[in-house]
Amino acid sequence: MDVSFWSALLSLNWLTRSGFGPVGVTGISMGGHNAALAGASWNRPCSIVPCLSWTTASKPFTEGVMRESVSWDVLETEFSSYDHSCMTELCQLIHSPEFDANNEIFRAGKQFAKDYPKGIMGEGWDDSHLDSGVSNGNSENKIRRKAEAITFMRGIMDECTHLGNFSRPVDSSLAFVVTASCDGFVPQVGSIPLTNLWKGCIHRNIPAHGHVSAILFKADVFRQAITDSFELNAQKYYGVSLLTSLKEASPREESQSPEEVKSSSP
Repeated sequence: MDVSFWSALLSLNWLTRSGFGPVGVTGISMGGHNAALAGASWNRPCSIVPCLSWTTASKPFTEGVMRESVSWDVLETEFSSYDHSCMTELCQLIHSPEFDANNEIFRAGKQFAKDYPKGIMGEGWDDSHLDSGVSNGNSENKIRRKAEAITFMRGIMDECTHLGNFSRPVDSSLAFVVTASCDGFVPQVGSIPLTNLWKGCIHRNIPAHGHVSAILFKADVFRQAITDSFELNAQKYYGVSLLTSLKEASPREESQSPEEVKSSSP
């Protein structure tokens, strides 16, 4: 687990014991995901504002642009070196909410390979044989091993970082999740929506922006989400309004407001 996760929990504990409140956590990109993990693991209501992150840290490294930074050939070689008994034992230790318990690892890997033929798998390869039942010898085995290695990598990362493997926040309504509609670093498609896991949270989507452009040009959206989360926290659990004057002094312009969706309460 990243050191920022433990630092966030220690900070929340120290602030609470020292009498400060309301408290909360926030971060951007991987920092946002660590903030979500810490906020979900905290045993009291707190503001949680993960920015430009989503349900799991596996997607950026297996499907996002960061996939090109992974040495897949090395992982494929190591994966192929495991014998059947070792693989069986490892698979029993891994739980990914994204895959059904009865789903074979290759079935998921095969589908991933078909969906992303020009990414990790390389340019110009033919995926028609994956469902044809026709063996193409070494070529098919290589594709199978690579697909399995990718899926196994995702399973390992999901085990450690998927928010479905962690507790829900004590009060999900204090969670304000900020994403960008064109984010190539943190893909949202193909994973369980965070709004499904944290019923009652607020999802604000920044339209027509990617990961980097949102950081550079939409920091006001992040700040507003933090403001709104802490204000709601103060009203619900402290009976005060901390930021009314700040909101009146600097209202958001309607033309730049992000799309907002509130997930249904349980």
